[in-house]
Amino acid sequence: LGLAGAGIGAAAAVTPVFHDLDELMSSSQATLSRPWYIKNREFGDIGIELDWNLIKRRDLRQYDNFTMKYLPFQYPGGPPAFMQGMESAAQKNSDRLKELWPDYKASTRDLALANALGSVGTFGTYALNTTQGGWKVDPAPTPEELGIPKWEGTPEENLMMIRAAFSVMGLGPMVGVSELNEKTKNFVYEYTGDSWT
Repeated sequence: LGLAGAGIGAAAAVTPVFHDLDELMSSSQATLSRPWYIKNREFGDIGIELDWNLIKRRDLRQYDNFTMKYLPFQYPGGPPAFMQGMESAAQKNSDRLKELWPDYKASTRDLALANALGSVGTFGTYALNTTQGGWKVDPAPTPEELGIPKWEGTPEENLMMIRAAFSVMGLGPMVGVSELNEKTKNFVYEYTGDSWT
């Protein structure tokens, strides 16, 4: 137990602590560094000839696991108890946060990260426009709906922010961006499990 405690203490001592999203965004977790032998290519140039006509958009309407309809029925008390438990947990969490940080006012980026982490925690898979037990999961509120200004950064800052957020979620900085055109649209689902386009 003593050695295990010492190991945990040592790990905690070297784990980076971020005080705000700007610190996280400027950290190495938001930077993608590759070894010298990895070459940068234009998007779509993978080193071999590719027939883009063979790549088609996918249809998820046939996959029920993306809507998670089975989960509330396995919960003790069924779907009503499941929803009540989620609402109760959310209220307890909100009350505790107000108790710990009564003067805290979240920024646009704080709220966006919190909503993204909530989606990842609730659904380990694709979270946009999903249902859980037949109930639609509400989309994250927009800055306009919250009465706060949009966060606007340069394209480079936006990419760093996305990489930093994905690192918090355990996905690391392996995130890239590309132009959305007729070729790249084929990597985006045409229909989700709820027939959303």
